[in-house]
Amino acid sequence: MAAAEVDIQRQSITTYRDYSLEQKAEVLALFDANEGNLKRTASETGIDPATLRYWIRNRDKYKQIQPQKIIDLATKSELNAHLLADSIANHDLENATLASKATAYGIMIDKMQLLRGLPTSITESVERQELTVILESALAAAIDVTPTPDDSTT
Repeated sequence: MAAAEVDIQRQSITTYRDYSLEQKAEVLALFDANEGNLKRTASETGIDPATLRYWIRNRDKYKQIQPQKIIDLATKSELNAHLLADSIANHDLENATLASKATAYGIMIDKMQLLRGLPTSITESVERQELTVILESALAAAIDVTPTPDDSTT
């Protein structure tokens, strides 16, 4: 057999990696945290999208351990957010820019919130007129409780 034929045969051999149920459940939790974004999950984990699709179709196999993996992943995201915040606070910008670290921090917070079932964005808005009424009420209440010189108990 010629060397070129051996090289062609080597290139056609697909490597296979076996993942534990825990690893699969954690990747599925990340997929959920990525709001179903298969491409992002594949990129973040290095797992082939076809493999991820198979796991997603068969996710009922992992449903018993899924809740714990979601908690674990939320905790990891929170710890990473703390590390990033410390890094920003310490002005440790040797390997990454402040903008990069701030972006990563935001992503970790969003993932943590999503995994814990908490909101990741502001969904309520207040119109200017309504805000004016709220602020005027708060100001009036503050003025009413402000002690005057006549109220002194000396």
